[in-house]
Amino acid sequence: MTSIKQGMGTCLRTALSIALVALVGITLSVLAETPPPPHETHRKALKFVFVENVSEYENAAPLPDWVVTNKQNRGDVEHAHVVLMYPRVKRAHLCTAESLLRSSLIKPELKHALIEPKKLVINVWTSYPEIFWMQHWDWLHGLSQHMEWAIRTKAPLWRPTFLVVRKLSLNEAIAGTPLEEFYRTTAPAQLGVHAAINKADATRLALVYKHGGMYVDSDFIFLKDPTSHLPGACGASLEDAHKLNNAIFRFTPARNPMVAELIDMFIATYNGGVWGTGGPHLFTKYFMSKRPDGCVTQKPPLRFECSQNSSSGPHELTVWPTRAVY
Repeated sequence: MTSIKQGMGTCLRTALSIALVALVGITLSVLAETPPPPHETHRKALKFVFVENVSEYENAAPLPDWVVTNKQNRGDVEHAHVVLMYPRVKRAHLCTAESLLRSSLIKPELKHALIEPKKLVINVWTSYPEIFWMQHWDWLHGLSQHMEWAIRTKAPLWRPTFLVVRKLSLNEAIAGTPLEEFYRTTAPAQLGVHAAINKADATRLALVYKHGGMYVDSDFIFLKDPTSHLPGACGASLEDAHKLNNAIFRFTPARNPMVAELIDMFIATYNGGVWGTGGPHLFTKYFMSKRPDGCVTQKPPLRFECSQNSSSGPHELTVWPTRAVY
C-alpha cells in the first residue's frame, strides 16, 4: 500500500511539473506575441511616419494637411498604395513598404539640383491602424529614424518620403464610385466563389481612382525607386507575352478617365465564377480593346481617347516589360 501511495505521489508531482512547464511556455508565447508599449526613450514625434486614429499617443504625429486634404489635386505629391488586410499583419508583410521607402533614399534617381522632387507618400492601408501601431511601433520608429539620417547625410539628393498607415474597408474604399452601387445592389450569392479576390481587385481600382498614384502588391521587393524607374504617368506590367497584370500599376492624376473605364468594364464583365476576371483578365481585355491588332506587347506608350472624358484629348498607357518589375 505504501509503495502504491508513493507511486501515485510521484505521478502527481510529475503531472504538476508538466502542467507548470506548459503554463510557463504558454505565458512566454503570449508575451512574445504581445508587443510592449513604446519605451520612454522613444516618446518623441515620428516626423516622417504618420498613423491614423492614434494621435493620442505622444510619439504619433497627427496626419499633416497636405496628406489628408486635397491630395488628389496636388502636383507636388505622388502616392503609392500597399494594402494589408490580413487579420494580423506580420513583419514579412511590411517588406514592400519598407523597400519602397528605402529605394527612394539609397539610390535617388533625381540627381539634378534644379529639379524639385515630388513628395512620395507611401500609404499602408489596413483594417485597424491602432493595432498596427501597437504591433509595429518599433518598425515605424526605426523608419522615422532612417528618414532623419537620410536628411542629414543625403540632402539635397534626398527625396522627401513619408509613410502613412491608414484605415481601410471595402465600403470606404468604393464610396463615391460606381462600384458602390454595384456592390450595394448585387446579392452576395451572385458575387460567386471568387468574391473575395474580386473585392480585392475592386479595392485597388477604387483607391487609385480616388487618390491617384501607384498600387503595389505586398509581395514586391524594390531595388530601385519605381516611381521614377517605371516610365509614364499611367502604366501596367506584363505578366507574360500575352497578358497584363494588376499586381503593380500606376494612374495619375486622381480620377483618371482610364481607371473610370476599367471600373465600368469591371462591373459590365463581372464573373465571380472565374478567377482573375477583375484583375489580370480585366487589364488585358481593356488594353486589347484599345489596340486595333489586339496585341498587348507595346513598347511606345499607347495613345487613345477615353469615352469617359473625350474632351481631355488622347491619353497614354505604358506597358512595362516583365523584366522591369519581376
